[in-house]
Amino acid sequence: MQKLLFATAVALSSSLASFAAPAADASSGAFVHAGMGKTRYVTGVKPFNGKQGASFDLLGGYRWGLGRDFALGGEAGFAQLGSVDHRFPAVGKKLWATQNLMQASAWLAGVNAKWSLTEQLSLVGRVGIAHVKTRFSHRPAGSKRATQRESIQSRTPYFGIGIGYAVTEHFDLTLQATRYSSQSIRTKRSSKIGLGWSATTYNAGMEYRF
Repeated sequence: MQKLLFATAVALSSSLASFAAPAADASSGAFVHAGMGKTRYVTGVKPFNGKQGASFDLLGGYRWGLGRDFALGGEAGFAQLGSVDHRFPAVGKKLWATQNLMQASAWLAGVNAKWSLTEQLSLVGRVGIAHVKTRFSHRPAGSKRATQRESIQSRTPYFGIGIGYAVTEHFDLTLQATRYSSQSIRTKRSSKIGLGWSATTYNAGMEYRF
């Protein structure tokens, strides 16, 4: 009887171990991600609408394996959404008279999900809240400093999707697109005029899993 119980216990342990093994194969554990690319703005401020600037992001987080091919977790980090400018030309001259500049950056907190499509390819989905700071400045030609400066802070959702290619067990090359949207932020100087904008980043980067 004891031998039968022992054999049953061994068989059950082996079954549980084989069932738990696939979870370890998913992207479980901590990760860091760094990316760099371009931002495209869509805004009601016509001089900046449709313009592009350089962007980068730095994120960290943890994912729990919920199956052989799926992991879910959280992320937090910082994104530089770039800067765009518009120069008003001087009347009758090729030189510019004034320069307006818009810059944006964001602190991020959200959910990160990863699906393994093949042994090398994976799909990543991201959603969360971004605390965005948008800065505006106005500088006349010949001046080294801006004569007018203003900043706006707001919270806005962000949504991202990307694809990764596994170079090693712990290292991926990635391509990601992330959209940030804010519908009703207002400047202090122009409180009667709402400023709606959205920014979409297209970044190439890398992810390292610990």
